[in-house]
Amino acid sequence: MYDDARPEANNLLGIYEAMTGKSKEEVEAEAATWVGWGTFKPLLADAIIAHLEPIQARYKEYAQDSEYLA
Repeated sequence: MYDDARPEANNLLGIYEAMTGKSKEEVEAEAATWVGWGTFKPLLADAIIAHLEPIQARYKEYAQDSEYLA
């Protein structure tokens, strides 16, 4: 799915690599099983959400700790 003629696709795949911790080769192997971009985009959204969940949880802890914020 990586294609020099499709920088937008490479960008999305690179974001997916970063969010999942997978290598380019692993993403390419996984991409071979996708039916199309419609299959991939929900996977990308889920990977981003999963990657950000610990940050969001930590933020909520700090936000609720008024003594820490003072």
